[in-house]
Amino acid sequence: MPTNAKARGLDHIKLVQKSGTPLHIQLRDEIRSILDTDFSEGDQFYSENQLTEKLGISRITVRRAIGDLCTEGRLVRYAGRGTIVSSRDNASSAPQPTTRERRADAASRLALRRVVRLFVSANDSGYESEYSNMMIHQLARFSGELSLAFEVSVVKEQSEAADAAKLIRNSAEEERLILFTGPLTQAIYAAATQRGYQALSLDSSSSGVLIPNVITDHRAAVRMGLEHLFDLGHQRILLLVNEPMRDLSVQEKIEEFFSVMRAKGFLKEARVTLCGTEYSQSSYQNAYEHMHDVWPDAESIRPTAIFTVSDPGGWAAMRWLSERGVKIPQDVSVIGFEGAQSSQFMSPSMSTVAHRIEVIAEQALKLLWQEKIDPQTTLIQPELIVRDSTGPPPVKE
Repeated sequence: MPTNAKARGLDHIKLVQKSGTPLHIQLRDEIRSILDTDFSEGDQFYSENQLTEKLGISRITVRRAIGDLCTEGRLVRYAGRGTIVSSRDNASSAPQPTTRERRADAASRLALRRVVRLFVSANDSGYESEYSNMMIHQLARFSGELSLAFEVSVVKEQSEAADAAKLIRNSAEEERLILFTGPLTQAIYAAATQRGYQALSLDSSSSGVLIPNVITDHRAAVRMGLEHLFDLGHQRILLLVNEPMRDLSVQEKIEEFFSVMRAKGFLKEARVTLCGTEYSQSSYQNAYEHMHDVWPDAESIRPTAIFTVSDPGGWAAMRWLSERGVKIPQDVSVIGFEGAQSSQFMSPSMSTVAHRIEVIAEQALKLLWQEKIDPQTTLIQPELIVRDSTGPPPVKE
């Protein structure tokens, strides 16, 4: 078959990136057409490199389409010879690959198993939060339902960016990456995309950067928690910041707190206590140690409600207050942000604005297996869980 005839065949292939039909299926159907018009039985078919370069698509997409056509008998792979065309009529009688060639093809197909790998930040004592563990559980569950292999790679918080990037392997698998790695997210994302991986982040520290993100709408969470306190009658509200200030989500929470309190006319009553927490430190311990600032000796400036930027801050506040005989919620209300399962077992059970982790995990996996992920942030609305730690402010005598 003349070379120019084959070139015309590739020019006729039209793929639609944003379509309800996966690209590998579109490509398979297009190849069927040019096999009938541009090739004869026994012709050498295009190489994977020719198809990927000419069509601007991934090697994985090409391999899946070619694999389907080999199963149909329209193409036959031979080790060292490439891919050979078999006619529609003679597909059943096409030259059969040897046992060695069949084993090589089987190994190639096995290498193309679909894998989702989570990069999770951890300190020396394990995963950094209950939220991380809940997210891992949901990602593993949904991966299983989608027949995806699920793996976890642990990144130490004190790792250098270059060392963390070395965890990205050069794999023949059809692999996608989810990043949950704090300050190292951007470095790992850059290394992953340079090697051709599809990746996205579930880490709020990378929001506002050109990385695909699926995260909770933190500003909506602040509004939701404050509206609950306003409805109960609170005005003198304190925001306890027990998470790292370098996290963009923490900065957003502080900004939204002041914005809402100002709009409500309660700006003079608004207070913020910064605990100076770093990524390697305990957000619970730092909150506990700063409770003297939260609950000063002067009763006139004590808050009637404490809103913490994570549930561990709420746990610390409740313990510190109960040790000093302060009643919750009679003397002060406490509400957290996270939705950690442990919050329901506090005494009293703690109100919280919760991440909808199931929704985040499901949306992330859905985006990962698109042909291309746009670098934008997908915001998931949080959920208010009202328990016993919030009530009306104390009545002035």
